[in-house]
Amino acid sequence: MEEVEILIASSAGVCFGVERALNLSEKALKENTGPISSVGPLIHNPQTVKDLSDRGLNVAKSLDEVQGTVVFRSHGVTIDVQREAQGRNLKIIDATCPLVKVPQNFAKKLSQNGYFVVIVGDKDHPEIQGVRSYVDNDDVAIIKGPEDVASLPYKARVGVISQTTLKKKVFLDVVEKCQARFQEVKVHNTICSATKDRQEAALELAQNVECVIVIGGRNSSNTQKLYDICRENSSQAYLIEGEDELQSEWFKGFKKIGITAGASTPHALIKKVQDSISRIALLKPT
Repeated sequence: MEEVEILIASSAGVCFGVERALNLSEKALKENTGPISSVGPLIHNPQTVKDLSDRGLNVAKSLDEVQGTVVFRSHGVTIDVQREAQGRNLKIIDATCPLVKVPQNFAKKLSQNGYFVVIVGDKDHPEIQGVRSYVDNDDVAIIKGPEDVASLPYKARVGVISQTTLKKKVFLDVVEKCQARFQEVKVHNTICSATKDRQEAALELAQNVECVIVIGGRNSSNTQKLYDICRENSSQAYLIEGEDELQSEWFKGFKKIGITAGASTPHALIKKVQDSISRIALLKPT
């Protein structure tokens, strides 16, 4: 059988913010004797969230379900949730990624300085809900991409920020459209460096293999962006949450198979997927 290569993206898997959130949670689980909960999943990786849950980190839908200690998820929470947690005298562990706090702070500053704030991202994503809460008036809009700029109300002064996991091209296209339409546009590129590195590595990988496996939670924004990039630049791409989803027919006839992973995906899971592909396709890992 002809040898096939399995290539791993040069930048893939857990990022600094996820590692920080996991370390804070692990420490809390060791030190706390009472109940401990996160409001929503700590990170967007189902296996890790389940493991933490099995060891005592409950996943609450709201603060009504929380007693003792609350962990603010890596994506951040709204100002209202922060204030409510303080009002309930809960012990707070803030695992919000420092890079998520960047668009939060810019949203607040732009609003205070009289700018209409344009946030580029997914309005239903917890990160964006948190960022939106830092604008304490209605001079704000959340848009998905450049196609939405025309529907924005006309404002003389506009500030543009983005979800940390946004594709760079989408952000730049939004900025271009805004600059063509509005008198003054203040731009803050709040896409995090880990996202940028993973997207660039995914693009390079996809262009050099015939099939790409993208590992990550289906509820993960940054993983979905990686999947989109790989679909656009490779013959075939598949998004999986774990090695049990792999199918042998995906790899038939291919000589180069690539693997990349979202920023919440543990490196151990990447290795499991690599080993599983090797076994399924009778390949030797490179």
